[in-house]
Amino acid sequence: MARTKVALFNSYAQANDRMAADLIRRLVILFASSLRYEYAVWRDTAIFTGKNWHDEIQRAINECDFGLMSVSTEFLISEYIGQHELPQFVGPTSTKPVFPVLLAPLNYGRQNLKGLESVQLFTLARPSGRLTYRDCKNDATRSLFAETLFEHIEVRLDAHFAA
Repeated sequence: MARTKVALFNSYAQANDRMAADLIRRLVILFASSLRYEYAVWRDTAIFTGKNWHDEIQRAINECDFGLMSVSTEFLISEYIGQHELPQFVGPTSTKPVFPVLLAPLNYGRQNLKGLESVQLFTLARPSGRLTYRDCKNDATRSLFAETLFEHIEVRLDAHFAA
C-alpha cells in the first residue's frame, strides 16, 4: 500500500536548537517506520547559504501539511515566530493543522501563549506527572517522549485525512 506523503514544518526558537534537533532526530527515525505516512521534515537548517531565509521559511510553511511547534518561553518571545510562523497554524487566520509540543515548562497563568492556550500542548504523561521534553532526564525517557508523540501525530493524521 502506498503511503500518504506528509510535509512537516518544524518551528522552534534558536535558543532551543539542540533540544529541538534531538527531538526531531528521534521523530525522523520513527517517521521512517510509519506504515501509513511518508514524512518530509523541514527545519531552517535546510536553507542554503545566500538564500533569503524569510522567503524560504514562508515557502516551507506554504508547502507543508502541518506544523510541529517546539514550544518554550524562548519560542513565545520570538518576534519572528509570533508574527510570521505561528499565525499560519494557530488563531483566526490559521490554515494548517498544528502539533504543539512543550519543550520546556510554561506558566500558563502568567505567560502570553499567543493563541496556543486554545489547543492541547503535547507532554508525556507519567505516574509522577506530565513531562516536557526538557524534563526527560535520560535517553530512555526522551525516546519514550518521541515514541508517544509519534503515536499522537499518526492518530491525528488518520483523523485529518479521514475527514
